[in-house]
Amino acid sequence: MKKRKLLSIIMITAALTACNSSNAPGDRGNYDEPESTPKPTAAEEPEATPAPAEVPEETPTPTEAEEEIETSPFVLWQHVGYVDEAEGYTWQDEFIDKDFDGDGAVDRVYREHDADAQTAVYTIEFGNGRSLKTSWGWETGFPHVQAGDLTGNGEPEILFTLSYDTSTDPMSFGEMWVFEYDKDSNSYKEMSLPLVNGDEGNGARCLELEYGTPDKNVVGVKVKQNGFTADAELDEDYLEHYWKSDLTAKDYSEKRMVWSAEIKDAAIHCSVQPFYKYGDVIEFELVYNGKAFDIKEMKYVPSK
Repeated sequence: MKKRKLLSIIMITAALTACNSSNAPGDRGNYDEPESTPKPTAAEEPEATPAPAEVPEETPTPTEAEEEIETSPFVLWQHVGYVDEAEGYTWQDEFIDKDFDGDGAVDRVYREHDADAQTAVYTIEFGNGRSLKTSWGWETGFPHVQAGDLTGNGEPEILFTLSYDTSTDPMSFGEMWVFEYDKDSNSYKEMSLPLVNGDEGNGARCLELEYGTPDKNVVGVKVKQNGFTADAELDEDYLEHYWKSDLTAKDYSEKRMVWSAEIKDAAIHCSVQPFYKYGDVIEFELVYNGKAFDIKEMKYVPSK
């Protein structure tokens, strides 16, 4: 009996030992608590994304409109002196280092201004010592100088014009003079043109026009200088608002100024607006016949 009891005690002790050894780490039946994720140290923390650096604003490139602000056509209106020295004048470049008569010498244009009369007079001082002087024109006109051999004598004639680009109706105004060099007097003389002078006595050169009675929206136009006729189709709205108030007035119905003149192919190409504030034009050429200028190639050009 003592041996069996002792054996039982030994066997129970062995079983308890085996049971304790089955809980050792790594055993398939052991489920250890998961280790918590360690907090990163300061060195291990990811760097914060830096804020984008402020980019300095670029100075905007001036637009064409902004560049135009830097100069102005109105600078000329009160200017006295050489036009090439009218700083800030929009068309100053037309007069800097220019050789108008083609002799290789620099020519300059001098402007006189009468503020009380609101007029201006221009003198071209040629680099060869010659000069010519215009009669008066309105101070708000912008000068242009052109040259070309219109008479075929080998000497360039000078066309001097004033345009009124800033007017609300720029095609209603204009002045022009044509000069030829006279060897006998060693001076420039103004040439006669087959146009009538404006009522003011300035440099305005005009066509004399006669208007027919409107037939619905058609108005007949006749040029007194050469008998040219044309039928103009006008908007009813225009006839209602402008014909009665303006075109029957003498200064609008009988004389219409040359507003554009350009030397081209030994002729002066001219444009006249027959109706106040209306885009139609009468175009023609002034061609020298050996003694005087004739009106050639006249045509009516509607705006629509």
